Amino acid sequence: QESTVRKVVTAFTGQSAAAKALSPFLDGVTLDDRSGISEQLDNLRDEYEDTVIREKFHQLVDSPAKQRLIQSIPTDIFQKGVKGTNESLSERFVSTESGFFVDLLPMCRDEKDIMALRLLDVMLSQSEVRDFSASIEGFTDACVSTVQTGGRLFVVCCGSSYNAAKAATLFFNEIARTEIVPVLPGEFRGQYSRSLKDGDLIIAISQSGETKDLIDVLNSVIASKLNIARVAIVNNINSTLAQEKCDVVIPLRCGPETAVPATKSFMNQMAVLYCLSLKLAEKKLGRGLFDRGESAEVSANLAVRAEKLSYLPELIRETVENTEDAVEDAAQRLFLKPSIHILATRINAVAKEGALKIREVVLNHTEGFEGSEFKHGPNTILGFNTLYGPTDLERILRVVSSNLEKTVRDATSANLDGDAVSRLCQALLDSVLSTGTTPFGLNAKEAEILAKNNLAEDYIAAVDTNYPLIYITGPDNLDVNLTISALNTHKIRGSMTVVIAEENDALRQAATKPPANNEEYQSVYITLPRTHDTLMTVFSSTVVLQRLALKMSKMKMAYLDRAGVREHGVHPDVPKNVSKSITVD
Repeated sequence: QESTVRKVVTAFTGQSAAAKALSPFLDGVTLDDRSGISEQLDNLRDEYEDTVIREKFHQLVDSPAKQRLIQSIPTDIFQKGVKGTNESLSERFVSTESGFFVDLLPMCRDEKDIMALRLLDVMLSQSEVRDFSASIEGFTDACVSTVQTGGRLFVVCCGSSYNAAKAATLFFNEIARTEIVPVLPGEFRGQYSRSLKDGDLIIAISQSGETKDLIDVLNSVIASKLNIARVAIVNNINSTLAQEKCDVVIPLRCGPETAVPATKSFMNQMAVLYCLSLKLAEKKLGRGLFDRGESAEVSANLAVRAEKLSYLPELIRETVENTEDAVEDAAQRLFLKPSIHILATRINAVAKEGALKIREVVLNHTEGFEGSEFKHGPNTILGFNTLYGPTDLERILRVVSSNLEKTVRDATSANLDGDAVSRLCQALLDSVLSTGTTPFGLNAKEAEILAKNNLAEDYIAAVDTNYPLIYITGPDNLDVNLTISALNTHKIRGSMTVVIAEENDALRQAATKPPANNEEYQSVYITLPRTHDTLMTVFSSTVVLQRLALKMSKMKMAYLDRAGVREHGVHPDVPKNVSKSITVD
């Protein structure tokens, strides 16, 4: 994700460091030489046999046009391009063909071949940046037109893409002062399809670009003959959405999403949408669409945001590195919990996506909520409830085993025969499995022993465990205080606590201090890198929840494998029932 988000940032800001250093020399390449290099590269892409690929790659590198270009690079720039700094060479390829160029690296004979690959990458990235800039211009123009005509900006999408759209509402509201409406395809048909009008804008987000529900919505919009612009934000630019259904296409640039659950594509969706909100704010400022006081505030905020954009990839990396132990601790406590709620303050999109990831790969029921909404009904699940998981079953079995042992011991002391002991044991098990069952088959002495050792409160106590709540908040004082209030309210009613937030003494104390009436209270505080910025917290907390889901899935998979459960379907990459691309009705 660090690498793929960097590609998004590079595309929006212009050029990579390598492109800036090498571009002046590429600009001097004649049109004929550039065309010849491009033609040879296209031929190289069409090959599949390693021996043929190697041969054609060396032919390309040894061509007069390529040699003239390599020889034009000064020694110091040449060495820097080949040796690099902290990144590995493969990480410094930035075009959409980066994976292809990485595959060619082992075929390089010397440093000149490596430089040839770098130059090919920069040539492609230059072209991609130009195309990308044109797409961004088309997007911002469409948004401004919609805003000026009083139209609505609909973001229509499914699954993780919908959660990314929910995050985008925060970005566009905070940065561009623009309302966007995220909506699921089914809800769009039910709530907006009859009220569309000229000037509205449809933004369709999809990793695959083939989601059938979404294509159906675009088909109906096109069939309406209304003047409605259509924008696709997709990973697969050769998809139906990109090629046939939309006027403007913005690529996610994250490469193939090989696992079924969306992770890097979700992160890139948020990164693209964050950048789009910056570009829209720039466009609205340029068009004078803010009043004077608002314009100064938006401009100052935009300057800060543009600066922060550059460290977004490093924020992702540091989040992974610095939260590993705490995430492991939380996963160990949560992976067998049958139900979890994730409560977010203002960043509900992150809670919903985190819950979706846990549902997908751990198969535990999990819900993402706006934190303040939890008290309006869902909080009834705190304290004693009837949702039981493997650990609850284990505790009940331990209590039953203990009661059976005491029952057999008392029966033996009373000199009861084997048949009586058998009846007692059966009656005790019946009372556990069928509450309220009267032991009609026991005599007075046997019933007395059963009553002594079969206490209903033992079974209730075994399953009366703290319900897991995960809290997410940005560093704004109001958000932190609201989270503290919710945390204190819920933990006295029977919850365990996991907090995902930047360091805050008051929040940490609220999370870690046990309530007076809850001796089994547990808590984990996962500390995010400090940014002082809620919008940056959207990215860092997403990384934590993705890592949490991954670790929980691996732990639960190992647990079920050890228990001999066949076809349990828990797997972090290919969980049961989840398709890679939902392309059917």
